[in-house]
Amino acid sequence: MNPVIFCVKNEVSIQDGIFRYLLQFVQPEKRERILRQRIKQNADHMLIGDIVAKVAIKRVFGIEIARQRIGYGEFGKPYLLDHPYVHFNISHSGKYVVCAVCDVPVGIDVQKITAYHPKVAQRICSDEELEIVKGSDDVQSELIRIWTRKEAYLKRKGDGICGMGTLNMSSDSVYSYRFGDCWISLSRV
Repeated sequence: MNPVIFCVKNEVSIQDGIFRYLLQFVQPEKRERILRQRIKQNADHMLIGDIVAKVAIKRVFGIEIARQRIGYGEFGKPYLLDHPYVHFNISHSGKYVVCAVCDVPVGIDVQKITAYHPKVAQRICSDEELEIVKGSDDVQSELIRIWTRKEAYLKRKGDGICGMGTLNMSSDSVYSYRFGDCWISLSRV
């Protein structure tokens, strides 16, 4: 099956009562991570991501939310403990939370286009990619496009997101879309 992408736009803080209500549907370990967030928007987006993933899995695979037990790989990639054929991934940036669901390993990343910083570009890009970015008409957008492609690819693999600057990946497994002031990239097997 093709991956199914769910996207939520969140521009306002979740009210405390609604936040507490939604937290009851989150597993204890994830709940603790959400509550440790110092920035309210990050906590909101982590909570929204968890809820969206559960709803997406129910819609795509028909697995009731109460039966979805989520585990985490060594580098934090989520998976369903009792359903090895279900794959999903979550990302958030700016005002967007995205989730991809599929029957094969999948990774998704969304990044808001921000100001260009040469040191960030050097950390993320290979020398060849850095030349592409510098030669672009929109260096900020091109850097974020490359960033999301690499992060989606690494998230699909579940091996962590270190070493982006030296990463050589196959471009045929990553699809990128400009979405307003963001780039969304999806990687699948």
